[in-house]
Amino acid sequence: MEVTPDFVEADWCIKGHIGMVLEGTLELTFPERTYTYQPGEAYLIPVCESHRHKARALSPVVRIVMVEDV
Repeated sequence: MEVTPDFVEADWCIKGHIGMVLEGTLELTFPERTYTYQPGEAYLIPVCESHRHKARALSPVVRIVMVEDV
């Protein structure tokens, strides 16, 4: 997946994700906290309303390998 600063999530995402940042800097905002991920860092977000989140690119391009819980 590729994310740019033009990508703006209209609402909170409640899907589960497992991902790894390959390039760029990714920001994941949760209701209580914000995390920043650099290349080589991975994340796991469980499926749950309490883990709702929004993603944002902090660099011109963020490339991610991501698996969603469907």
